[in-house]
Amino acid sequence: MVPDEASSNALLSAFGHATAAKPTLAEMVGLASAATAYDFNWDAMISDMISRTPGLSSKTFYQDTVADQKSRPVLKRPTLHFQTAQLNAALLPYEFGPDKSAYLLGQDGTPLIQQGGGLPVSPVQYIVPGEAASQTQAEAPSEAGLAMPNSSLYEYQAVEIGRVDSMLPLWGLPQKSWEWRKANAPQITGQMTVAHVAVVSSAGGGAFGSQEFVQEVITTAIGELAYEAIKDGLPYGMGGLAVCSHPLENGQCTYPAIKFVDGAYVDNLATAQTVAYMQQQFGTDQRLRMVLTDNENMPKGGAAGMGDISFLMDRGSSTMPGYILQGSAYVYGGSMPSQQVFAASFDGLQWADIAGSEANMYYSLKWANVTTQTVANPAYGVQAGTTVDLLIFALASELSSFQAGFSLQYAEVASKLARSDTSSIVKQWLGSSSGSSTSGVR
Repeated sequence: MVPDEASSNALLSAFGHATAAKPTLAEMVGLASAATAYDFNWDAMISDMISRTPGLSSKTFYQDTVADQKSRPVLKRPTLHFQTAQLNAALLPYEFGPDKSAYLLGQDGTPLIQQGGGLPVSPVQYIVPGEAASQTQAEAPSEAGLAMPNSSLYEYQAVEIGRVDSMLPLWGLPQKSWEWRKANAPQITGQMTVAHVAVVSSAGGGAFGSQEFVQEVITTAIGELAYEAIKDGLPYGMGGLAVCSHPLENGQCTYPAIKFVDGAYVDNLATAQTVAYMQQQFGTDQRLRMVLTDNENMPKGGAAGMGDISFLMDRGSSTMPGYILQGSAYVYGGSMPSQQVFAASFDGLQWADIAGSEANMYYSLKWANVTTQTVANPAYGVQAGTTVDLLIFALASELSSFQAGFSLQYAEVASKLARSDTSSIVKQWLGSSSGSSTSGVR
């Protein structure tokens, strides 16, 4: 159902108050609040936003243009990676009854969400190969499209999609059996328009599209008691914040479609799967160079955690690379495969300030560089032993990436970035290379 505006605003207000000290979750609430005018349809909201881009020859330019190599007028050599993620359990309408959870099932009929102690989302990238990629003898894809990591640890590609009709107790045993209604799962192949790529890779409120996932995210962030207090209002018609794989039917994402969410739920910097792609493309002996840029929410009166960057490195975690992280401080706090692909210690990074006297609550900019090696990550198909030069920029701000009413502050941050020394730092770093290397800017 679609909630009335008063009920939606009351719920979002209560949820926002409970998460005031947790910037990433507060941001997710902000995204949901912004979508109220679009009946919580993320696709409709983002499509409307980008159609207002000044200078377009047609308001439907992005909706009509396929995201492939041929449609790129500039910057044709690099391969482009857009990170998204697939919900392994999602609320989908069906011909009987109200919304229920539909589960993606693997080869043996087991729900993908049950893997590794809990896999609510699977990483996916929309990849547009560049001219440089087409000139190499590589195993990497040569056509634009969606791709999942070549994992030796998890099954990401669903074979079937099903929903539980009922749960019956097994005779003489306390556990219950699942009675499934199944259909063939849609395959995540084919090309997308530029608009749809923007939509699937930005759906920050997409956890509301899964009853199981939103419960985990909220419980991790603000506790079980808080979730119990608001659970009857969730997802509360917000399922459209996750993006449908198929065209909507009467405004609904219908079974057996699947749903996508923001890539931040798996790897906000799109680095782990990109490293695996580059190893496929250039081999594991080829030295890689990567520029990582990140913006972190800074709690009022606190310091940014730099989770996007630290989770790619050794941070003393007991969870091995690729294995499931549960209850972590990463982005929204849902379970996901560990993204660590670099051996470097995060605590060992030497940060230098760039912001200087211009630093304030909205603008704190630092940079660091390090040479490290990749570690094996079976969730993403990354192999160990590749040398990687990293140049890292981290912007911390009390501004989220989506915050209404702060246009002047966003403009101020953009102006300060333009005036900063980042350009000269990049040029100096690029000029300091020794030997043959391949660069990738994330």
